[in-house]
Amino acid sequence: ADPDFCCGVTLLFEWVSPFNEIVVKYPDSAITLIGAISYEQNKSWHEADIRLIGLTALSEVSAKCGVPLVSHFNLQSEKELLSLLETAGNAIGDEGYVLRCDEEQNLIKVKSRWWLLMFTCKLNFTTALAVELWLHWNKPDFEDFEKKFAETFDDSAWFKAMPVVSAMYDGIRNANKIVSHIQASYTSAKRDSLTDIEFEERSQKRFNMLRLDICRLLWRHKEIPSEIWKKLILQNCAQISYIPLRC
Repeated sequence: ADPDFCCGVTLLFEWVSPFNEIVVKYPDSAITLIGAISYEQNKSWHEADIRLIGLTALSEVSAKCGVPLVSHFNLQSEKELLSLLETAGNAIGDEGYVLRCDEEQNLIKVKSRWWLLMFTCKLNFTTALAVELWLHWNKPDFEDFEKKFAETFDDSAWFKAMPVVSAMYDGIRNANKIVSHIQASYTSAKRDSLTDIEFEERSQKRFNMLRLDICRLLWRHKEIPSEIWKKLILQNCAQISYIPLRC
């Protein structure tokens, strides 16, 4: 080892392994250079000025030490930034991005919705989070949900989660019955050739606010959005508030 290599600089690495999984699954062990910090010499750590090393210099360090530098790219406009944020929000299988701002001295971490959902599930798996997973996986039946869950987490986590998932599927069955009842009302209204106002008046007498919203969506030939499905399921199932998937 060269004692003079990057003197006065603290190098930052990330090590990943299939044996150290938190959320993202890695097939092989790997180490990546993710940053470096320079600081004033001959001063205590709480007095020294600290600066982050820029990506250009990091590329040189990466070449010298033989450790790959984290993937990166430059954003040239606000439009590119908004596009990146949209990509990060919808990314599946990725943790997210780190934005380097103010001459690369301020870092902003942008997590993907997928990563936040999976991480939260491992800490505190609730009926509400089970519904989020069900919607994220495009409303699978029980068997497909079990399969996806075991692939995403593990078999032992599935046995812990079963009471929560079973409660959720009770709610899904009840929610589907409610929607079928509302659809029957909608079909009857169409058969009776009701006007928009007549249908609204009839529906207000029959349904509460959430079910009335579903009536209006069906009347306008629109899909029931995920947020309404979630509310309807949670209103019609037992709430199991805390099942940790990790010891």
